[in-house]
Parts: sequence; structure tokens; C-alpha cells
Amino acid sequence: MAILIIILLVRFFFDWQLAAKFQPGQKIKLNFCLSNQPYYSRGKQVFYYQNHFRRIKIEIPAKRKLDSRDCLEIIGEIRPCPEPSKVRFCLLNPAVSVFSPDFSPRFLGGKLIKKIHNFRGKLTSILLKKLPYPQADLLAGVVLGVKQNLDPEFYQQLRRTGTLHIIVASGYNLSVTGESPVNCLAYLLGIKPAIFLGFFLIWFYVGLVGFEPPVLRAAIMLSFLFLARLIGKRFDQWRALGAATWLMLMVKPDLIASVSFQLSEAAILGLMVSGEKFTKLAAIPLIGKDLAETLSAQIMVAPLIAWHFGRTSWLAPLTNALTLPLVPIIMKLGLVGLLIWPALWLVYPLLWWVVLVVEKFSNLPFVESTLSLVWWQALLSYLIIGFWLRRSSVGEKKKKTE
Repeated sequence: MAILIIILLVRFFFDWQLAAKFQPGQKIKLNFCLSNQPYYSRGKQVFYYQNHFRRIKIEIPAKRKLDSRDCLEIIGEIRPCPEPSKVRFCLLNPAVSVFSPDFSPRFLGGKLIKKIHNFRGKLTSILLKKLPYPQADLLAGVVLGVKQNLDPEFYQQLRRTGTLHIIVASGYNLSVTGESPVNCLAYLLGIKPAIFLGFFLIWFYVGLVGFEPPVLRAAIMLSFLFLARLIGKRFDQWRALGAATWLMLMVKPDLIASVSFQLSEAAILGLMVSGEKFTKLAAIPLIGKDLAETLSAQIMVAPLIAWHFGRTSWLAPLTNALTLPLVPIIMKLGLVGLLIWPALWLVYPLLWWVVLVVEKFSNLPFVESTLSLVWWQALLSYLIIGFWLRRSSVGEKKKKTE
């Protein structure tokens, strides 16, 4: 364990040394492909250019919607980011042009990625044609992780209500596309053919929705689960999480500075560590289980959200409890609807309810509040959370022994 940590620290050191040096007033030309979906903020579309451990925040008008697979040529002048900002340097309203990913080296090759990208575009067009807005855009986000079609106002409503993660491909999406088929087909084909099919499905889905940190981490952990079943070993979720995190950081050390990576790691830790603390809530009919899981995840991601964004949604546990139970059904019916389109009308009432909850709660004056933390305050928050979890765990053990 110690050797692996030392190797990772050495990897961090050399990657830090390779980082580009940026200066205010420097004019630069960047050619890169987006790895994450841009987000909307105050009428702007915001994304980041990452060069090892150096980041530049890029802001362009929200009128031109970009996709997480777009390859961009950006020309602009580096300026200090206006406050408040966690990033030092910005490109504000630079010249932006999109070029073909065929001319950019991409993971697994540009041509393959382009074919998968085009396939996702065809699937998205099916959803957009068969259902009205904003239900179609919401379904495209849930099933395919496509967010560029979302109206900026609806995007902000999702953010204010703490339900933005619904349209982010995550570990649950992989359990539907990979683990569930394996469990079903194991009875028909046998465990080994079903597992090999599961490997193909989860990594095809990762390529389909983009190699974003949350889905990539979940894919690696699920692969370890399949491997454990294949060789007849017990699956340890803690070791799987540690191995997945180590592998991702070894390949791309600057992921540790990625907000989506940090939030994904914090959320899964919350579910694994504090899930048992809300067993009483889980007994509430219909919404109890999802309310308990949401609180577990929210406790761990709250300091990061306050640090990076300076705002938090106080009603997120309630809005998630009212919508999350429907997401599994929406996901499954959405996948079926891509093959048999009339199934999409079965999912429409569920999408209508999710949109209704998001729109109504986002209009409440107290749904969101300012809560800004600096880095040491966020770290102190996690120390307090860790102390609380440790103390409550010791208390539970004493009760069991009495």
C-alpha cells in the first residue's frame, strides 16, 4: 500500500514539472477536445483547459452550445479571473472554432470515437423527435449523458434544486447497462459468457457517454466486480474503489483537481461510509431509501460544493427523494424506447413529474443559499465529519456489545 502511494506521489511530482507556465497578458492558441460538458453561469458557458496541473477557465456566450466531445481551437489573451474564482487565469470571450476530432489524437483513436459520437447523436435525435421539450432533453441527459440540448434556465433549475447529477452518467447507469444484463443472462448463457458480455456493455456505454470521471470510476469498479465473479473471489468494494482511484490518477494525475472527480469520489464515499447512519429514514415508505442515500452523499459533497461554487441547495435531500426513485425506471424505459420507440410514451409521465418538481422547487426563495468556504475550511469540515462518523461508529459498537 505504501509503495503504491509513493509511486503515485512521484507521478504527481513529474506531472507537476511538465505543467505549462501561464502569465497575464499572454496570447495563446489552444487546440484540445472537451472531456466534460460545459456548464452555464450568468449567461455564460464555462469550461476548463487543463495542462497537467495548470488550469485556465474559459468563458464564452451561452448561445453557442458545445458538446462534451467537441474539439476546439481557442485563441485569446490570458487575464486574471474576476472574483470570486478558484482558478487564477481566464480566457474571457475568446475566439472559438470547432474542428473535426479526426485530426486530434483521442483515446482508442479518433475515427472510433467519432463513430461512437455519431451513434450517440442518432440516438439523441430519436429522443428529441419522439418527446416534447424539456422532457426529451431530460431523458437524453439521464440515458446518454447529453446535456448540450438543455435550456440554460432549466440547467440552472436543476442546479438550484440539487438534482443536476440526474443528467450525469454515473455508476447507476452502468449497473443498468452492464450488471443487470449479466445477472439476467447468467441463467441462460452461463456466468462466463454473461460476464464477457457485461464487460463489453459497460465499456461501450463509457465510450458512448464520454470518459468522464464518475462513469469511468464506476466502470473500473464494476470491472473488478465482474473479474471477482469470474475467478470466484470475494469482491471488496473498498479495495475496488482504491484501485480505481489509483489507476485513474496514475494515468491522468491532474484529475485530482477535477471538480467532477472530487464530487464523484466524495459521493461514493458518503454512500459507503455513512449509509448506515440513516437506517431510520430508510424505513419511510416510498422515499425513505432514496432520502437516506441522498443525505449520505450530500454530507460528503457539501464542503466541496461550498468550496468550488459558493452556494448550496438546502432542499436537495427532499427534491432528490421525490425524483430519484423514478430515475431507475426512466433509465430502463429510455433504453427500451431507443429500440421500441412507443415505450418512450410510458416514460413521459415520469419525466413530467421530475420536471414539475424541479421547476416548482427552484422558484422557492429559500431553495438555495450562499455558503462559501476556502480550502482550509473545507478540509476542516471533512475532519469534523470524519470525527462524527468515527464517534458514532464506536458508539454503535458499544451498544452491540452491551
